[in-house]
Amino acid sequence: KPIASEVHEAEELIAEAERAGVIFTVGHIERFNPMIQKLKKLVDDKEIGEITSVIARRVGGFPAVEPKTDVIVDLAVHDIDIISYLLGKQPGKIYGHGSRTLHSHKIDSAELLLDYGAASGFVQANWITPVKVRTIAVTGTAGYVEGNYITQELTYYKHNMRRHKEDFSSFVEKFGEPEKYHVSEELKEPLSLELHAFVNRIRGGTDRLVKPTEARDALAVVLKAIRDTLSEERQAETPAPAKPKPAAKKKENVT
Repeated sequence: KPIASEVHEAEELIAEAERAGVIFTVGHIERFNPMIQKLKKLVDDKEIGEITSVIARRVGGFPAVEPKTDVIVDLAVHDIDIISYLLGKQPGKIYGHGSRTLHSHKIDSAELLLDYGAASGFVQANWITPVKVRTIAVTGTAGYVEGNYITQELTYYKHNMRRHKEDFSSFVEKFGEPEKYHVSEELKEPLSLELHAFVNRIRGGTDRLVKPTEARDALAVVLKAIRDTLSEERQAETPAPAKPKPAAKKKENVT
């Protein structure tokens, strides 16, 4: 990941793979994280209700060698892909903010807002935070779920909403304490699961892989976010135009 540097390059790769009749996938490894698979099932089964927001944090851990790319391409692309995967669609609008603190010339901190219509996605990605955090939180009309990519654990809070009839014509909805469920299983290496799925598909299996078109769509969102952050950075660096000085009044001759 990402599939390519530009969308047209991704489309060329997809077309070549189709002409050659080969299996083509892209290494969006977090799709194979067991935590995400469990979360996807909760979303698809409507256990969380209708999704209203997804918040992802992928921060911390500046690489030993300065990356040749920015943090949106290197880190945020994972969460952009995961949020679209969970919601089953691509964002209609993308808004981005980025800054540069430690990297010599690339954005190393970014916040992205993705508009999916009825739901929104927020991604925070940086190499600045002194601790490594990899989390996702999903809010729905029936509950709230927190997931940890590192520990592969899920914590699910189910709404405990009760209806109290106050009179013949109205009901009042009241929130009780939510039911809390902790989901934890044996840790599995996502890269190993991804490679096994790819090999099984080559052997004729039906394992689900990341479609190259999905990877292309994630790249398109990344590039739009980068354009937004770079545009904002240029505006911040451009000094405001000086206000024109008022014209001097001509002195009138008194006779």
